[in-house]
Amino acid sequence: MNVDADIATAAIFAFPAEKQIGLIRRTVDVLDSKNGERSFGEPYLRRTADTMARRMAAAGIDGNTIVREVAAFRKAVEDESIRRFLDKIGMRRAK
Repeated sequence: MNVDADIATAAIFAFPAEKQIGLIRRTVDVLDSKNGERSFGEPYLRRTADTMARRMAAAGIDGNTIVREVAAFRKAVEDESIRRFLDKIGMRRAK
């Protein structure tokens, strides 16, 4: 009996970080609540990204994918922050 033939394999994919809209908006809410001082919110953003990375690593996601997903998450947070700012000053254009 070939034991290797009985072992099933599966690919693990990370849910795209830029699609985690609730987490992105919640992160921007926290950053915005820090009295406009982005540097006070940075530790929260770093902790959120670190937690995301640890969860992906525990799920078996490879390191390169984790780096890409965390970078995509941080970019999505920045994009949402900019979108909110442009909305606030009335400068955002409709798509």
